Amino acid sequence: MRQLSRTRLNEIALAIQAGGGVIRIRDHPQLEGTIRWLARDDRLVAILPGIFTTPDTLQDPIVRITAVCAWASDGVIVGPAAARISFWPTIRVDDIGVALRSGRAHRAGIRIERRTIPPDFVRRTGPLAYTCPALTAIDLVRATGVADAFDIVLRERSTTLAELREVFDQLPNRRGNQLCAELIEDSRDEPWSPPERDLHRLMRTAGITGWVANRRSRIGTHTYAADLRFSRLKLAIEVDGYEVHSRRDVFENDRARNNDFVLEGWTVLHFTPRQIADRPDWVIGQILRAIEMLAAAWTSGIRR
Repeated sequence: MRQLSRTRLNEIALAIQAGGGVIRIRDHPQLEGTIRWLARDDRLVAILPGIFTTPDTLQDPIVRITAVCAWASDGVIVGPAAARISFWPTIRVDDIGVALRSGRAHRAGIRIERRTIPPDFVRRTGPLAYTCPALTAIDLVRATGVADAFDIVLRERSTTLAELREVFDQLPNRRGNQLCAELIEDSRDEPWSPPERDLHRLMRTAGITGWVANRRSRIGTHTYAADLRFSRLKLAIEVDGYEVHSRRDVFENDRARNNDFVLEGWTVLHFTPRQIADRPDWVIGQILRAIEMLAAAWTSGIRR
C-alpha cells in the first residue's frame, strides 16, 4: 500500500507538471481518491471546482490562468491575463478575463466576456489559449484609453504595426475604435514608451524628418537600437526614463553603450521625460541645433 501511494504521488506530480501547475480530476479519474486525500491533508488546494494545485503556487498568476483554461476549456484568455502570458510579464492581473460564448456562470476572480474570438486571433502555448498579442494590445488600449500596451507590444517585438492595423481593421464597430485608430496612427514610428511617443509627436509637429526610431544598427562590435537616430548625420537621441535608467545594470550598460556611439563618431543627445513634457521648445531647439551643426559638417566634408 505504501509503494502504491508513492506511485500515485509520483503520477500526480507528473500530471501537475504536464498540466502547467494544475491537475484536473476529469483528466485523471483514477487519481481522484488520492487527490482528494492530499487536499484534506492540505498538500493540494482546490483552485477551481475539480482543479487542484500545490499551496506554494496557488497565487502564481500563470497557474491561476492555467486553472481558468482547464475550468473553461472552450474559452480564450483575454485582457491583462493574455498580456501576462504573451508580452507583458509585469502587468498586474486581478480578475482573469476569459472569452466564452456561453455556458459558464461568473466566479470570483474570473471575468467572463461573452464574445467569440476568431480562430486566427487565438494563440496556444501548452494548455493555454489566449488572444494574439495584437488583439490583446488593442483590447487593453480600448479598456484603458492609453497607448501603453501598443508601446510595450512593439518594444517586445511580439507583433508589428502592420499586424496591429490588420487586426484592428477586422474588428469594426467596437467601442473605443476611434481612439484606438488614432493611437495606432500615432504609433507609426513605433515608440517603445510614452515619453518616446511624446518626442515623436514633437518631431512631427516641428516638421523634422529623416529620422527612424528603435532600428537596430551596428555600432563598433555591438548592435544597438537607438531610441531615435539620423543615420546620415550620425546623430542619436536617447530618452532616459527615471525608473529604468536608475537601475545599476541599466546605468552601467548605458555608459558603455554611449561610449561605443561616441567612439564611432556619433553625437548623442539625452533627454528626460520631464524635459520632453515641460520644455518641448528647448528639446526641439537642442535637436535642431545638433542637426544644423552636423549637416554643416557633412556638407563641408568634415567628419566628426
